[in-house]
Amino acid sequence: MKKVKLILFLLVSTYTFSQTTDVITGLTQPISLTFKANELYFAEYNGGNGKISKLNVETAAVPTEVIQNTDWSIGLLFKDDDLYFGQLIDGNISKLAINNIPLGVTEIISGIRPYDFALDGNILYISDYIQDKILKIDMSSPNPTLIDVVAGLSTPYGIALHNNELYIAEYEGNKVSKININDPNPIVQEVSSNVLGPSGLYFAGNILFIAEADGNKISHIDVSSNQTSVIETVTNLSEPSDLAIYNNELYITEYNANKISKLDISAILSTEDILVQNNKIKLFPNPALNFIQINGLKEETEYKIYSINGAKVSDGILNTNKVIDVSVLSPGIYFLSLDNVYNLKFIKK
Repeated sequence: MKKVKLILFLLVSTYTFSQTTDVITGLTQPISLTFKANELYFAEYNGGNGKISKLNVETAAVPTEVIQNTDWSIGLLFKDDDLYFGQLIDGNISKLAINNIPLGVTEIISGIRPYDFALDGNILYISDYIQDKILKIDMSSPNPTLIDVVAGLSTPYGIALHNNELYIAEYEGNKVSKININDPNPIVQEVSSNVLGPSGLYFAGNILFIAEADGNKISHIDVSSNQTSVIETVTNLSEPSDLAIYNNELYITEYNANKISKLDISAILSTEDILVQNNKIKLFPNPALNFIQINGLKEETEYKIYSINGAKVSDGILNTNKVIDVSVLSPGIYFLSLDNVYNLKFIKK
């Protein structure tokens, strides 16, 4: 039986874009992370006695524990105010209502060994690293059923959606592949084979960042080009397992170093063809009374507005230079998330 064990492999490189800085140290085998507004949620394996914690990356210096004894939680993903995660030992997918934590964990479905998730509307895609499959469930169903999407993979770990294509990190295959989720019988296509034990995947526009666990590095590739070879982003990490982006900084779980680090990727993003570029996006007026407007977008963008407490208060599709009505919001501080890549803070008067 395959085990989720990220094998340490040291790779010395003479070139790197930048260096990481520590966000949180002293953890116990952090393996998954995700953002909700400016709050970073992360899961620790903790020798099998897993737990989930959170950190406000703008205001807090010390993380807050969310829940203990999660049986090796993995694959954190938000849908509205529910935090979905896998529990590897019990082999299930569960959720936690973060606005009502005393209710505890609710099991969604069992009989699966999930590693990561990707969400397309109400359809949740799941990588099962034991069965070497991608599966899916309809989260709107009161009794969701596991449906096979594609099989015959080589230990699928991280997955990420880009348009109608699902990208898959095949850990033991040392490659990244993709399938078209609109195809009733999808064919697995290889994207890049020169990656060492890929674990986590994360998109910023057309740029796919890859956590190479066995290579101890992060690499990236522009999926809109014909490029097949990845570019090194940063090296000399310690078993990077998962990735997330907030304000053009890439957050990384370093499993073997027991920490979460981050890397400024604005230099990469500003030179690639992506949706959001740090020096072009503008939100105004700020403070706002009745509306906010965003300039600098290249195309229609999904947006979400969160309160300072992390609760989603609005969402929709933002056309280029179109205003967002905020007149119904109570006065206070809010965060506008664009395509889950860039977060802008504004004040509602």
